[in-house]
Amino acid sequence: MNAVASVRTRRRQAALINNWTLVVAWSPEEAGRYVETYQTYEHKQADAIQERVEGDYHSRLTDVLTSVRSINRTDVANLSTGLGSLADIMTAPRERLALCPGIGDKKVQRLFEAFREPFVSAAKRARAAAAA
Repeated sequence: MNAVASVRTRRRQAALINNWTLVVAWSPEEAGRYVETYQTYEHKQADAIQERVEGDYHSRLTDVLTSVRSINRTDVANLSTGLGSLADIMTAPRERLALCPGIGDKKVQRLFEAFREPFVSAAKRARAAAAA
C-alpha cells in the first residue's frame, strides 16, 4: 500500500471512530460550498431537504423506476403502458421487457438485476455476519 492510500485509510478510520463528517472535494472552494450548505441545513427538519414525490401512482412509479441507471421517464411510460403495474414489470421475463419501445438489452439487464439482486451484496453480508 502506498503512502497516499495509507493516509486516506487512516483518515477514514478516524472519521468513523470519532463520528466525524468527512468531506471530500476537488478544491478548497468546493469544500467550502459543502460546509456552507451543511451549515445552512444543520438545524432544519429532514423534510426540508427530502425529495418531494407526488402522491399519484404514476409519479411514484416514475420515481422508483428512474432510480435504475439509464431508465428515463419515457421508458417508464412505455413500460407501464406495455406491462401495466410495477408488479407486472418486476415479474416480466427479459423477452417481455425487451418488447417495450426504447428498452434495449442494457436497460433490460439493469432492470432485471435491480429487481432480482439482493439490496446488500454478499460481501457486505459476510462482513456483517463476521462482525456479529
